[in-house]
Amino acid sequence: MSDSTEPGPVTLADVRDALAGVVDPCSIATGVPLTLAEMGMVRDIAVDGGRVAVTLVLTSPVCWQAGNIIQAVEASVRRVPRVTAVTCTVDHDAGWLPGQMDPCARQRLRSARPVPIWLPHGHGLRPRSAGL
Repeated sequence: MSDSTEPGPVTLADVRDALAGVVDPCSIATGVPLTLAEMGMVRDIAVDGGRVAVTLVLTSPVCWQAGNIIQAVEASVRRVPRVTAVTCTVDHDAGWLPGQMDPCARQRLRSARPVPIWLPHGHGLRPRSAGL
């Protein structure tokens, strides 16, 4: 007979919940902190018993925050009960595009940092806020 109070295995939902607390450091600089999931940076999550592997895609191939992001992911997932090992890697072959962002997150970012519209100005172009 099984004890109904015994915790179940680690689930994808457990890992996603843990990742919900990991914010992209560059989004903080914009004044609109967004999680890795909202940014569309979580490429894959694999759970095998207590072992978890997270694969990310970075917003830039030269992201100088990659090490900090990986450490934050591993620390956050490691706190999930029954997780025994965590690895976080970056898929350097995958490209990231803004269209991978959660639409609500993209709108929050655009509200704070409007996309410029380029208008003709003399012999060149000048930026003008999309909100104008």
